[in-house]
Amino acid sequence: MEQINSQPSSGSPCYITVDKARKNVIIANYGGGSLQVFPVNKDGSLGASTQTIKSEGMGPNHGRQEAPHIHSAVLSPDEKYLMVADLGTDKINIYNYKASKIPALTPAATPFVSTKPGSGPRHSEFSKNGKFMYNVQELTATITTYAYNNGNLAEVETVKMMPDNFNGVNGAADIHISPDGLFLYATNRGTANEIVAYAIDQQTGRLTFVDRYLTGPVPRNFVIDPTGQYLLVGTTKVIHVYTRNITTGKLKLNGDPIKIESAVCLKMFVLE
Repeated sequence: MEQINSQPSSGSPCYITVDKARKNVIIANYGGGSLQVFPVNKDGSLGASTQTIKSEGMGPNHGRQEAPHIHSAVLSPDEKYLMVADLGTDKINIYNYKASKIPALTPAATPFVSTKPGSGPRHSEFSKNGKFMYNVQELTATITTYAYNNGNLAEVETVKMMPDNFNGVNGAADIHISPDGLFLYATNRGTANEIVAYAIDQQTGRLTFVDRYLTGPVPRNFVIDPTGQYLLVGTTKVIHVYTRNITTGKLKLNGDPIKIESAVCLKMFVLE
C-alpha cells in the first residue's frame, strides 16, 4: 500500500464510512463532536472536506458527556440516509444523504431519535433484511432495536447486556450481525470483558439471549468472516478466534490466541 494523500479533520476521527458509489468518505470525529464529508477523486485521493456538521449539547454523565462525541456514522441499506450516533448527547441523528450533492447531508424530516439519558449510543448495525437497526449504548451496556422505514426509526425494545446482579463497570463497544442475519453479537469492555450473543426474531427484530463469553481485557472490536464460521475478537494484547455454530449462534475458542498489541479494529478482506 502506498499513501496517495491526506486531508485534515476537524477533530479526532474514530469512525469512517465509504458509500458504495465511492463518491464520499464520511468521518465521525469523537473529539470535537463533528461529522465531515470528503469527496473521493477518480484516482482514489481525498478532496478537501465539502461539509462539516458540528453537534451541540451534552448528557447527564458529566465525565463522558460534557460535550458531543460522534462515535459512528452508518448508511442505511439504500444509502439514502445516514445514522449518526452521538455518545455525548444521547441521540442518533438522522440525515438525508445524496452522494452527488454539495452538501451531501441534510437533516431528515425526523432529524434524530433520543436514547435513554446517560446511555451513550456508540455503534449501529442494520439487519440483513433492512427492516431493523440495532444500536449498542456504551455507558449502560444496552442494545436498542429500532424498526426502520425510509429514514425513520421506531424503538422496538432495549435489552441489557449484563445480568441484573452485575455491579461492575460497563463499556459496551462493538456490534455485528452474522452473515445469515440470524444472530447478533456485541462486546462489553469495562470490568465485564465479554462478548454476548443473541438470536434475532426475523419478524419482530427482537433479541433473545443465547450466551456470554469472556474475551480478555478490552474487547473493543470484532469481525465475523464471510462464511459465518469464525468470529475474531480484538483485545488489548491478543486476537481471540472463535468457531461459531451457525445453527445455535454459540461460540467456542479455537486454538491459541494471536498475539498483537492493542487490536483496535479488525477488517476481513476476501482475496479473489
